[in-house]
Amino acid sequence: MPREPSGRKDGSATLSSHESDETRHRINDVRTGLSGVNRLPVPRGAVTTHANGSVTVKAVDGRQYGLRANGTLASYRSTSMHATLDPNGRVQSMHTGALDVSRGPHGARMVVMHRPDHTVVVSMGLHGGYVQRPVMWHGQAVVQRTYVSGGHVVTHLYAPYTYHGVALVNYVPHTHYVPAFYGWVYYPWHAPAVYAWGWTSTPWYQADTGYFVALPTYPSAALWLTDYILGGMLATAYELQQQSDQAVDAGPDETADDAVYAQTDTSITPQLKQALAEEVAQQVSSENAAAQNPQASTELTGLSRALVQNHLFIVTQPLNVTSEDGHTCGLTSGDLLKVQTPPADNAIAAELSVEASRKADCPAHQMVTVTFEDLQEMQNGFRAQVDGGLTTLHDQQGQNGLPAAPMSAIAPPPRPIDDLPPPAPDAQALVSGAQQQADNSEAHLTKTAFGE
Repeated sequence: MPREPSGRKDGSATLSSHESDETRHRINDVRTGLSGVNRLPVPRGAVTTHANGSVTVKAVDGRQYGLRANGTLASYRSTSMHATLDPNGRVQSMHTGALDVSRGPHGARMVVMHRPDHTVVVSMGLHGGYVQRPVMWHGQAVVQRTYVSGGHVVTHLYAPYTYHGVALVNYVPHTHYVPAFYGWVYYPWHAPAVYAWGWTSTPWYQADTGYFVALPTYPSAALWLTDYILGGMLATAYELQQQSDQAVDAGPDETADDAVYAQTDTSITPQLKQALAEEVAQQVSSENAAAQNPQASTELTGLSRALVQNHLFIVTQPLNVTSEDGHTCGLTSGDLLKVQTPPADNAIAAELSVEASRKADCPAHQMVTVTFEDLQEMQNGFRAQVDGGLTTLHDQQGQNGLPAAPMSAIAPPPRPIDDLPPPAPDAQALVSGAQQQADNSEAHLTKTAFGE
């Protein structure tokens, strides 16, 4: 009579050598009917079964395989690599010494490559991303990012700082204006402006009309900036989804592990848009204060000012998060999150509620955990969009339906930041190369996991 496997509190059981071989053979028999990486046989090793029917196999050489109850590969770990895979055998995340790969809810792949010279390359989709490197600027150690998108190259500077012990970087605006201009943007206009956006007939806008609709008139610059920001982020999200391996309207695999997702859009309501406009107005006020007191810029515009009750964050890039019940779900650019309770002093992440999201993203009203690094990226993206919107308002005031600003607001010329370090000369090649490196690493996973 075979010995009973030793049980554990979590319901898992470690099998004997004989039982392990029997279980492994049974798993491999099932896997022969699958495809791709899920068809390859699992090597011999110690087997642990879990209460949910999944199995962990630890090979004699230390390689470790996490298998679902149906035999598909959920995870793989070796001394140099850790990866998770979806039920179809596609890599969902991968971590090596120099490379991090993750896929968002619509299949868009983000690649982060860490180079020996402390340069970080971030690649999103086929043709977009940035190269980040430490530089000296006016005697100050800052971070420069050279963004590439298609044939366009833009550079941004970021000031390093620490929040709750977490190292972050804070966006540095390209241009500062006189207080009168910030005031013209902050306060309501004398009469609503009728403004026609040039993108209302574009594919991205037509695809998102169930989620976001631009206003026909604007009583304030803050509301105009709100639509400017949302439009820019949704256009970027649409382009990234077009470049991903999956179709734009394809939702996540319904068999994905522990995933939850919205069955339909939860749109940006007029109330949410008004709340966002108030956030924009407050940000303009903070930018005004920071422009007058650059030494206090981080205190005035950093994450501590945003992580307050009811503050709204706009998601700026594909992101996988964890819900309060332990499930995973995805967020994409343009989804809205709200701070319900500021994080505790010892926290390294925050709990936020999903206020608006698209189909296949995290459902509305879910509570999700977001790291400070990801929230800082959202805040940086938001401020960069505000920066671009202020430039457009300054250049187009009095035109295209926008009201004219008072002379006191526009007569003094804007003060652009000077002596910018040159862009990274090889940014386009590095961003494209990161995607190729990810392709090679994903292919290498199969050889490493199932080779001799």
